[in-house]
Amino acid sequence: MLAAERVPAGGHIYLGGGSTMLALAARLIDLPKQTVFVTNMLDIAQVLGRDGRHEVHLAGGRFDPPTHTVDGAETYRFLEARVFDLAVFGATAISEGHGVMGPTVSHVALADVFRRRARRRMVVVDSSKFGRTDRYALLGFAELDDVVTEQAPQTPYPELIARAGAALIFRSPAGA
Repeated sequence: MLAAERVPAGGHIYLGGGSTMLALAARLIDLPKQTVFVTNMLDIAQVLGRDGRHEVHLAGGRFDPPTHTVDGAETYRFLEARVFDLAVFGATAISEGHGVMGPTVSHVALADVFRRRARRRMVVVDSSKFGRTDRYALLGFAELDDVVTEQAPQTPYPELIARAGAALIFRSPAGA
């Protein structure tokens, strides 16, 4: 997974919830030096904490059984006290006009924390998320450092991301 290559070993890293972040967490277990991870997803904390190599912090808050995540005022207070080297999160949609989008006001609150408390911000999405919309705008392209996906998104996204100063990272097709 390309995103794993961009996570600094030894850093203070936030990993958001979701299936993409869980897959990323499985790749990060083998980072060469102890890294401090913070997450709001129980499954990610279990994966990263399994062998005791990394320091793992699970945010507190209201537990959401379908997503295995926590959110709410306690979560935001917990995260607000920290400064992250990198915040990594997924998205339900990447819109031409609104950038990274999500389904709930909780996602807006989390994005606001990372806007202020993360030195770098990376969104990791599959290419099907480009051109979709959702209820809430979270972060504009200029507020991202990296946009990681498995293949190049359709026009106009590469140009929009580049113009905003973010890096678009994807694997080139074989032979290209």
